[in-house]
Amino acid sequence: LLVHDVFHSFVNMKNRYFFPIVLVSYILQNTLFALIYLWADRHHGHECITEAESFLDMVWFSCQTSFTIGYGGMQPERHCPLINTSITVQAMTSLMMDYSFFGLFYARVSKPQSRGKTIAFSQVVTCTADGDSVYICFRVANLRKSVVLQPEVRALLAFRSPTGSKCSNGEPAYELVDLPLSP
Repeated sequence: LLVHDVFHSFVNMKNRYFFPIVLVSYILQNTLFALIYLWADRHHGHECITEAESFLDMVWFSCQTSFTIGYGGMQPERHCPLINTSITVQAMTSLMMDYSFFGLFYARVSKPQSRGKTIAFSQVVTCTADGDSVYICFRVANLRKSVVLQPEVRALLAFRSPTGSKCSNGEPAYELVDLPLSP
């Protein structure tokens, strides 16, 4: 986990680490707010959340608040400002967590995969002449089961500069020429 680049750490993290972190984050959030609700309810004499008496009731109330599924029998009372403020804070925290995890999940799903491992080139390149034209023939294969849509392919020919020029490090200079392609 890179502290200075948390987003990319989560995007590139393996699924076996990412999904447990998401699960533990929600569990911690609901547990923390359940403790706050339990403390505030006891502080006000058990009159702030109807039909909630135990810690597990508060965890369920916290889950209902976090996931906005509705309260049913358990609901907050108006005369408990600490509970109502905590509910507001939890609702905003839950939204931020949801949107952050949805964004991370979307970034993980939509990130391009390394094509270098899924494309194979022929081991042999052939050259043939036809009149005044010279043809270089090679094959490129897609190793994935899916079809590559609208591929953009470029072929470059590299050769030593005919002038014999050198690079700044003394190595021979190469020139690159775009080759016209035909299927």
